[in-house]
Amino acid sequence: MLELERPDTHWPAGKTRMFFQIFMSDQVTRDEVSFRWPGGELQFRPERGVSINGETQDGARPPYWVILSFRRGMDGTVICSEGYAHALFCRGCPVPVDSNLERTTIESLSEVAGWLAKKTGCADSESRKTAF
Repeated sequence: MLELERPDTHWPAGKTRMFFQIFMSDQVTRDEVSFRWPGGELQFRPERGVSINGETQDGARPPYWVILSFRRGMDGTVICSEGYAHALFCRGCPVPVDSNLERTTIESLSEVAGWLAKKTGCADSESRKTAF
């Protein structure tokens, strides 16, 4: 964070320096988020918790986009202050979704597009209207 802060640059007086980390995760609760990569794993416990879009329970619709905010505490230590998680369709197609119904709709549209692509003599299809 020190490298990102660039203390030699101007920063408005009274404004807190905040930094954000964005990643995908399969493990999200209101208290903790897990970030995994092939060589390891980190757990983040934001002091103000994790807000999970559209859910009243812990991480019921993985995978998620996760945004964590970081700031410095009064003693100068880096604090993970809060987090936000939003379900996504899948890691290979990271479109944000608000429900499993939207996931089903995307799967159906993909299936229809695949079927149309196999049809000979079928005109190229183009979406002229958003699905949601």
